[in-house]
Amino acid sequence: MVDEAVRIDLATAADCEDLAAMLRQAFDYHDSTPPPEMESRLRLHLGQKAGLEALIARLNEKPCGFAIFSSVFWTRDCLPAIYLKELFVTEFARGRGLGGQMMSKLADLAIERGWSAMVWTLDPKNRSATDFYGGIGGIDRTAKELCLLDETGLHSLAAKIAE
Repeated sequence: MVDEAVRIDLATAADCEDLAAMLRQAFDYHDSTPPPEMESRLRLHLGQKAGLEALIARLNEKPCGFAIFSSVFWTRDCLPAIYLKELFVTEFARGRGLGGQMMSKLADLAIERGWSAMVWTLDPKNRSATDFYGGIGGIDRTAKELCLLDETGLHSLAAKIAE
């Protein structure tokens, strides 16, 4: 990275437009459709009680990557931990070590806050992600599966409990 200035900071409301633009690229990369009103939702929740935090990486002042994360209570240690939801580097910036730098910044942030771990999921078919996370010391915990209730599922379950 000769002559390239890298800066990684906690994102603020002022970064929501750049964050939304890169999120659209991440949705394209995953062949998914972004949610409506994405930027306004980011502005509403970033840094609020919902627990949404983000790092934004810039290369020569150009936004080129992000890490979206929140805290989670890790019962194994009875301490908070970082839950990494999404790590993304734009195509033009890939291969320059930014993903590793953002992971390092997240680890430093967890230590600074007195948190015990960093947790994430990945698509096992994505070999580059598997290699990347393994290379930084990520431990494969395949004994558990991720479960999700989307908005429709939440309403359905809430209605069953209310019956």
